[in-house]
Amino acid sequence: MAHNPLLVRITACTATGNLFASMSFALLVLFALRDLGLSEATLGLAFSAGSLGGLLGAVSATRLTRWAGEGSVIPVSAVGFSAAGFVLPFAGQPVPALPALVVSSFLGSFFVVVYNVTQVSFRQRLCPRVLLGRMNASVRFVVFGTMPLGAFTGGVLAEQVGVRTTLWVAAVGGATAVLPVLLSPLTGMRKLPSALDVHV
Repeated sequence: MAHNPLLVRITACTATGNLFASMSFALLVLFALRDLGLSEATLGLAFSAGSLGGLLGAVSATRLTRWAGEGSVIPVSAVGFSAAGFVLPFAGQPVPALPALVVSSFLGSFFVVVYNVTQVSFRQRLCPRVLLGRMNASVRFVVFGTMPLGAFTGGVLAEQVGVRTTLWVAAVGGATAVLPVLLSPLTGMRKLPSALDVHV
């Protein structure tokens, strides 16, 4: 993994995105129920409506890669899910709370699914079969390992500066996740390499 620059950039993007997204996720229910005054039923409705974005992303990922190019979809979808993080801090001020939650959840789910379908398919195709388990374990250790750190940091920071301010920090930090893939050859690649195209 460490010897392939595309995999390194994708892993860096995913790990950074998970770090800052976990800051938001750790505070989301508290923010919605306490700060925005939504009921549990309304919050559930927002989550349900937002999850439709993930379903749409799953059924449209292949079509999007054919239209925009397999490599280009990765940075484009990364920009999309990072942009979704900026909607949440506006909830209630000035955007109405429920639409903001739905839009943030819908866009985030859509672009995360498109991103994951594309980059995971690429990783699985690129890596020799005998190394798939090792590669997946290594990548997941890195990209999932940042999540508890993000959740803990979000809780500590919210206690010091407030929930909404922490959501802004998470949104700005999440935007930096885009840089490894946006400033890379991926942006101009219609077709990503396969295991047959690289030396192992």
